[in-house]
Amino acid sequence: MLCKLIFKRNFSVASDPSLMEKLQGVINGFNAPIRYAVAYGSGAYEQKGYEKAKAGKRIKYGVVSMHHLLRDLEEWETLYLAGRLQKPVKILRDDAKVKLATKQNLENAVRVALLMLPERFTEEDLFLKIAGLSYRGDFRMLFGENPHKVYNIVYAQMDAFHEKYVDIITELPNVNYLADGSLEQDMSIKLRGNLIQKLPKNFQTLLQHHYLWSISKAGGKSVNREEPFYSQGIADSPYVSNCVAKTVRDIVGQPAITQSIKGIFTAGLSRTFKYSMEKFNKKLDYYKILNLKRDCEDAEIKAAYRKLSLKFHPERNSAPGTKQIFMNIAEAYDVLSNEFEGSMQGYEFHGDPEKVFNEFFGTKNPFADFFVGQVDSSNTATFGKKFNGLHGLASNNSIFAPTQDPTLEFDINLTLEELYTGALKKIKISRKLLNDDGMTTSVKEKILTVEISSGWRAGTKIIFPKEGDQGPNKIPSDVAFIVKETKHDRFTRKGDDLIFVAEIPLVNALIGHHVEVLTLDERILRIPVNETIKGEGMPNSKTKKKGDLIIKFKPTFPKSLTDQQKALLKNTFNMK
Repeated sequence: MLCKLIFKRNFSVASDPSLMEKLQGVINGFNAPIRYAVAYGSGAYEQKGYEKAKAGKRIKYGVVSMHHLLRDLEEWETLYLAGRLQKPVKILRDDAKVKLATKQNLENAVRVALLMLPERFTEEDLFLKIAGLSYRGDFRMLFGENPHKVYNIVYAQMDAFHEKYVDIITELPNVNYLADGSLEQDMSIKLRGNLIQKLPKNFQTLLQHHYLWSISKAGGKSVNREEPFYSQGIADSPYVSNCVAKTVRDIVGQPAITQSIKGIFTAGLSRTFKYSMEKFNKKLDYYKILNLKRDCEDAEIKAAYRKLSLKFHPERNSAPGTKQIFMNIAEAYDVLSNEFEGSMQGYEFHGDPEKVFNEFFGTKNPFADFFVGQVDSSNTATFGKKFNGLHGLASNNSIFAPTQDPTLEFDINLTLEELYTGALKKIKISRKLLNDDGMTTSVKEKILTVEISSGWRAGTKIIFPKEGDQGPNKIPSDVAFIVKETKHDRFTRKGDDLIFVAEIPLVNALIGHHVEVLTLDERILRIPVNETIKGEGMPNSKTKKKGDLIIKFKPTFPKSLTDQQKALLKNTFNMK
């Protein structure tokens, strides 16, 4: 049996060591063998915008058979259980079969998310798609749930999501991490078709139905229903993302209604109503987001928004989750400022944080003109129009214009093999980051991922913009890695050509000979004397065409010859 524990009050499992013991006590209280148990929800893992409970811990639990759990993990029959295990959970009791089925479930979640994502995307984009799967088609998301629920789950758990999915992502043949930390997927029909073919059969059947319906609505065309062409046709369709989303909604929709009806009978009408009202009232605490007291004044709201919006604007802050923080800040300011203007009743945030930012600062080009191009003799620059009447700042204030330090350059040594096939290098750097006070700094470590493209040459420069030290009124320097080619034991590189020097006895050079050459990708070539092999050199990083493999032979001369050997040589070359 599976014991599923859902924490309905918000408290941290990590900060309450006694909690695990209490939960184990709940599990032990069942008069039945429990093979697997997990805890999930905003109590097991923090969700942005929700306060921790100050006292009391109520637990909502559910029990399901191992058969139904494994079936949902492997076949996505309802996504009711599989969807919950696609998010970070705390395992209280583990099971080998569930562990294997969970891996399959996570792999399928990544595949479905990839089908709904563009060629380039971020980890945050991927995790938002995955976390949102089990809520698609759930009628409860229309009312009674925080509209930012998926964002809140992912933002607060980015590290946990990364740890849960990074191995699966790196094992996929069609997805790669880029140097800036984002991801890129191969959009070829064959590989995307493979994603579909590996999904649960139940999902494939529904997806095919929606694909055929979309084709029919668009005027119809013949469809090859033999695999792999059927899946490749779906993958190549402009409707694939929409069809995948509809398929998920079909799977989630009906079970969500069924579970809600069951909840009324198992928990009782009054308790269900109370629980629903708690869900409905789980709104963002706007005052807490802006770090304000509830009796604050309008000027304090504006000052808080000014400070936080500049700090967390995505164009200045690329940390994971920044977009959602910026969204929450904008929503909090927009709602609270309307409250002071007397229009709070019935007001809802329009969902556009950039609109709030632009209206507040009076521009649609954030940060482009914080400093005007006028510098006086004291080398100071005045605020540009963005700060004109900035809610209390006078326009004649001046500060030193920010400067950027020179680029920091480091060597990165690469073998010919790495430059031939391409590689990924992870480099740890230490850098100073500004603290919240905007003046002091702390040293933090960061991993930079360098994606080595096949064919790069010595001297190639890989630049990571603004990854240097931060400081007050200072633009971080760029960090650059310069490719250095290490000496190879077999080949010498000349442009895109590879040169191989083979020492052979003089007689072999004279009568003809073949040598065996081990290539950089570990193939063995048998090459005759003085041959140039086309297309066996280094790849060109731009055209991807390969140069040539040039074989140079260095004959070795015998140390001595007998009189008979000398006579034979003379006769052979007609020497007197």
